[in-house]
Amino acid sequence: MDMRSKSLAEINTLIMQQVKNVGAAREEAINDLAKIAIWHSIKDGQVTPAMKLYGALCRGDNKQGIVAYMAKHGNIGFGTIKGTKVKGIKHVLHHAAGLNVADSLAFANQVYENLPDFWVEHAAPEPVVKDYDVHAAFMRLASEVRARMEAGKQALTKSDDEKALLDNILVMFPKTV
Repeated sequence: MDMRSKSLAEINTLIMQQVKNVGAAREEAINDLAKIAIWHSIKDGQVTPAMKLYGALCRGDNKQGIVAYMAKHGNIGFGTIKGTKVKGIKHVLHHAAGLNVADSLAFANQVYENLPDFWVEHAAPEPVVKDYDVHAAFMRLASEVRARMEAGKQALTKSDDEKALLDNILVMFPKTV
């Protein structure tokens, strides 16, 4: 959704409302809000939308990836400026130094039009599913049960079937020296 015609107050309200969405609607909202934060940082040096978006996100939203995306494409920095006590998100001039207001608006629009989607640029890698060594798992289980029994503890089971299964595991996987 193109939000360039909205005021900063409306954008701040949208950040608070749309980040509460779930699933694909949330991802689309985060992508659009990151783009408008980049646009404002280039157009007029305003980093408030970036700060509000960062504050509204949770750990599972790839906050550092979003900050890196905004810093890469916009006039946004994150961290501590050397020699000062400023921390967090701040305006850092990366693009279009010395442009007048009309030119900075045109440049901001050009950057906005050519921005890649955040979720395409920072896609999560496919999880790697490894083989599961059942033998090793049963060996660990048997070893742990034996260690606790030798320490005077009990191996608690909920039924007679579980007790029989545990006894079979202890027999099938003898103690290794």
